[in-house]
Amino acid sequence: MHSEHSNQNSKKIPFLQELGEIRIVSNGNREVIVENLRKILGYSDNEIIISDGKKRIYIRGINLQIVCFVCFDAKIIGTICSLEWVMN
Repeated sequence: MHSEHSNQNSKKIPFLQELGEIRIVSNGNREVIVENLRKILGYSDNEIIISDGKKRIYIRGINLQIVCFVCFDAKIIGTICSLEWVMN
């Protein structure tokens, strides 16, 4: 009974609405950190497509890998050749 009462009083956190725009930090052409990522739309060793709901971002390169994915952040390594933003 106590846990039922606790659940009724707990606050719901609208964390998806609080995420800002995608932020990309580049460490040369070998690594990018992507923050506030909503979806991975496509993934191959030559192209990774991500979205924040409003735009798609194409990361193109050679031997691309998502080596870390935590909540809404990802670390991508490989030889990054280009980044392209496309509005939906």
